[in-house]
Amino acid sequence: MNSAFLAPTPVPGIPTPVPAAAPVVTAPAVVSPPQPAAAKPSPTVPTQPTVQPPVQLYDPLEALTAPSVTPGQKATPPLPSPEKVPGTRVLLEDMVTEEDAKDPELKDEVAEEAANYGVLRGAPEIVVLPQGVKVYLTYTSVEGAAQAVKALNGRYFAGNTVKASLVP
Repeated sequence: MNSAFLAPTPVPGIPTPVPAAAPVVTAPAVVSPPQPAAAKPSPTVPTQPTVQPPVQLYDPLEALTAPSVTPGQKATPPLPSPEKVPGTRVLLEDMVTEEDAKDPELKDEVAEEAANYGVLRGAPEIVVLPQGVKVYLTYTSVEGAAQAVKALNGRYFAGNTVKASLVP
């Protein structure tokens, strides 16, 4: 075949056509098999290749750290520690003096009284500061902490008026 017939001949005064670049077509990773020739789609509905979801591989490390949830069940986030739940810690102020805070039986007395309002998580914490002695109680429920504040606020202990409040 003669290559002169394939190349356009330049004509003076007429611009030479530039061949258009072929369009780049990318195919999806996985496509469904083509339809059989007998079943032609209607001319009004365009057909699109069906892309299947990627296959999820098993990751043993993820299995060790992921919560166990059955398919269709929502995962519940882990519960925060009671110290982080708003409303489960009670602060008792002006309850005792610095001298009274040295009493070894004080924690037992406070725990016994505090248990009347709900379940305590651990022993009371007694903190001596320059501003005074602070006693912290941590309850397992918001209800117990609220009952303790209601009952202990304004109450007298060792001749002192107790100030009770909820703290984070």
